Amino acid sequence: MDFIVTDKKLDRPGKYVTKDEFLQLAREGIEADGLYIDVDCIDEKLYKIIKDASEGQAVFFTTRDEVPAFVEKYVKFEYEPAKEQVSVSLKDDDFDESLFGKLVSGEEEDSAVDTTSSEPTPSAGDKVAKVYLFGSSKGGTGKTFTCLISAYRYAKLNPDQKVAVADFDVIDGQVGISIHKLNPTLKDFYAKYKAGSRDFSVMQKYKVKSSNFPSNIDFYLAPNVSPIKDDEFWDWCYFNLITNYDVVFFDSGIDYMNYSAISNLYKIADKIILTTTTSIKSVNSVKRQIKRLKGEDKNPVFNKDDKIGDKLHLVITQATTMDDTVNKFVVNAFKSDIHIVAIFGNLTHQIQKAEYLGQWNIFDNIKKFNDSIDKIIK
Repeated sequence: MDFIVTDKKLDRPGKYVTKDEFLQLAREGIEADGLYIDVDCIDEKLYKIIKDASEGQAVFFTTRDEVPAFVEKYVKFEYEPAKEQVSVSLKDDDFDESLFGKLVSGEEEDSAVDTTSSEPTPSAGDKVAKVYLFGSSKGGTGKTFTCLISAYRYAKLNPDQKVAVADFDVIDGQVGISIHKLNPTLKDFYAKYKAGSRDFSVMQKYKVKSSNFPSNIDFYLAPNVSPIKDDEFWDWCYFNLITNYDVVFFDSGIDYMNYSAISNLYKIADKIILTTTTSIKSVNSVKRQIKRLKGEDKNPVFNKDDKIGDKLHLVITQATTMDDTVNKFVVNAFKSDIHIVAIFGNLTHQIQKAEYLGQWNIFDNIKKFNDSIDKIIK
């Protein structure tokens, strides 16, 4: 259960407690899936205590336009009187199928990827699980959401398979925030790993579950503070995952050049999904990333022998039918370099319903949306 420390009532699920009630619970030992703190309820001293004690995992929020200067990072919640939670459903009309059809008309269907030439890292052993990697060189492109909704869809379609979602954003993991699970993280397993306990039997003790996702999904969370800069550890996590699950969805970080834990995934994954918005800065950044991954733009990490190009697929997000000229420009900029597998419009409202309120099932009956997700997980 999420704990929400505030004197207001918000339109979101969780156990509401005042600051004094929270402090009493904290003294007794509090266990929560997520901890949300209204910055209007705390002073600078308490802010630092909570931030340090939760290892940066607590989410600080405000319902006002101004926040105290000492608050470094926060989210904005709307302040509304509490009301009965209503499950929101969408119609097919909310997704414009013609947007994909007319922009990528005539494009061939996604073909099966031959991964027999992929070379695993020395620590990976014999690959068992199918590996999907979600990446981007630009933040804010919907990478983590696309990873999570793809895993959600796959697990629902394949209830007999064991599915893992692993956050390999070794610098700033966000999967836990998105599913309202802050602990445990792989940092807890790292302590055991350093002590010599490295097997999956130990690692799986630090998985988390979400009642908003199919029960056959296990989540492994990266710490979003105090990053683990130990390449061998991440290789070992990878090995444990691919030898104990049928399929693994990896969410990676945007710094794919400087961290072997991330760059190795690009070389090993069966299918790579890159995400970009229609922003000119995002388009430029991801186009450069594609050339680096293919070894066309010479760099010390990737080369043509890695044979990454055939595994690359692109999801374009935040496209809009209001400006078809921009959309066509973006498609034309990419279509000769990478297979465009899906184009999504502005889904900010729906994504917030999923991430803030846990309503991931909001997408269940949207055929056109799920047709695109099915191409991603094909």
